[in-house]
Amino acid sequence: MIFLLPTVILGQQSRVQSSGLDYLWKFIGNAGFSADSAEYTSLAFNQSGEPHVAYQDFGSLSKASVMKFDGTNWVNVGLQGFSAGMAVHTCLAFNQTDQPYVAFMDGANANKATVMKFDGTNWVNVGIAGFSISTAKDICLAFNSSGEPYVAYRDYGNSQKATLMKFNGNDWMYVGSAGFSPSSAYYVSLGIGPTDEPFVAFQDYGNSQKASVMRFDGTSWSYVGPAGFTPGKAISISFAFNPSGEPYVAFSDETKSYRSSVMKFDGFNWLNVGEPGFSEGLIDYTSLAFNPSGKPYVAFED
Repeated sequence: MIFLLPTVILGQQSRVQSSGLDYLWKFIGNAGFSADSAEYTSLAFNQSGEPHVAYQDFGSLSKASVMKFDGTNWVNVGLQGFSAGMAVHTCLAFNQTDQPYVAFMDGANANKATVMKFDGTNWVNVGIAGFSISTAKDICLAFNSSGEPYVAYRDYGNSQKATLMKFNGNDWMYVGSAGFSPSSAYYVSLGIGPTDEPFVAFQDYGNSQKASVMRFDGTSWSYVGPAGFTPGKAISISFAFNPSGEPYVAFSDETKSYRSSVMKFDGFNWLNVGEPGFSEGLIDYTSLAFNPSGKPYVAFED
């Protein structure tokens, strides 16, 4: 065994490496690279493939910070703790010219929505800070093909219904009506479709807290398929398009003891993707994304 065991282990390692795939999770740079505790982390890649993370930075009075991995180290992007006040529900995205934007609930502006971008030197406001009429939670950020930023959120100024706003270069404007969802909307998640139509998924309090998806066709908001299409309550909702432009929703599924389920819209109905309730146990903080070949991946608190 003294001689055979190393041989077996080396053989196993060789087979894994020769497959061309890396089956091991590895730290990118140092573990615990932020200066202090971090919450509301949001991950995005620039066009060069560098990972960036935005987060609420407890080492900077709970303000927003963004760090990137430069190939060797995690470094700050601009000033650490750059927001004017506490930043909650941070959401990071890059526009078409590779500028990072961060949307967040802004403690310096009565918990309204604020968006900031990095101009290469400083983080600057996109439009006015605190542009929503009231508290904004479940904030998410996306861009259309023209590079216009959109922000969806749960709108406390409109009975906690879903609201979508976009920046036209000068001002933040409503996309359709403010509070467009018929009832309160939790776990708001945003996606911009292949034809630049915005889609918003949410837990629909007007439909037994099941998941619903609505889209804006340029004139009005309407449901995509039936309202409340999940079999039971849906929490921790994440919405994304596959590379072919099909909408998918991942969520924690009440009918499966709050395990993870994924559904997609085939043009007529919402259908299960694989077996519903596929995770081993109940889940939270769902995040759905696709690889370039169109395979869906789901990350979650397990």
